Amino acid sequence: MSLTMSAASWVSSSTVSWEVRGAPAGRPILHFHGWPSSRLEELAPESLLSRFNLRCYSLDRPGYGHSCFHPAHHSFATWATRVAVWADAQRLDRFHVSGFSGGGPFAQAVAAYLPERVLSLTLINPLAPFGSGLTEAKPPWAGAGDWLLRRPPSLALNAFGALNLLRKASPALFERLQLAGFHPLDRRRLNQSHILERFTASHDLAMRQGVQHLLADLHLYRNPWDFHPSSISCPAHIYVGLKDIQVPPACGKWLAEVIPGATLHTFPDEAHYLAHVHAELILRNL
Repeated sequence: MSLTMSAASWVSSSTVSWEVRGAPAGRPILHFHGWPSSRLEELAPESLLSRFNLRCYSLDRPGYGHSCFHPAHHSFATWATRVAVWADAQRLDRFHVSGFSGGGPFAQAVAAYLPERVLSLTLINPLAPFGSGLTEAKPPWAGAGDWLLRRPPSLALNAFGALNLLRKASPALFERLQLAGFHPLDRRRLNQSHILERFTASHDLAMRQGVQHLLADLHLYRNPWDFHPSSISCPAHIYVGLKDIQVPPACGKWLAEVIPGATLHTFPDEAHYLAHVHAELILRNL
């Protein structure tokens, strides 16, 4: 991987916002949140992280939280470089990596571009590159979303901006609209006051800088990726809820086939937010 001088200069000076939880001197794992979410997204409860001697760093991707975003330098390769620079600053030589849903491609990129530093890869209902062998599943943005993404950028920005205004004006209504599109299993799981409160706060942090970065991520997902998952060489565990309607289960199954030596864990009676129930199993496999 090589970057232009302007991209390299921007990466070296750009801010990444993050938070750390778990055992203070535990094994480091970097968690990459879903779309649209933020560093407030939990991989596992604090008590479980401490029990498994893990120190979990949750990083905001470009544009989320307080992390800097530059449209001209937004790519999976650039994200891997930013993570390497950030890890150097934290004196983290080697670390585990996890990614949930839309954070899955960014976790895969870090594993692919930093093979000497990533100890293992954990993917939970992850997105995969549609069209490169994964042809039997429709992407989450199929239909109206794909039509919108193919239109002039201003149209999509205005549409997403309107949703963000609704979120600011009525967070409760926005979250109800979000939950309406989820599987009943996920709706029951998320519609608990303490979980929904964090879910709402995570969305608020995700969109504090606007919505341009959300669209930039969608374009990364739907266009050809700048790496192939088959290049990942670290041990990988992939967790898939077979009732997931947010990300097609075929994504995780395909990744388990193309990532060398990957282990696939399927849950017939789980949907998108399976980590809320199976966090202990996920951490045990690290």
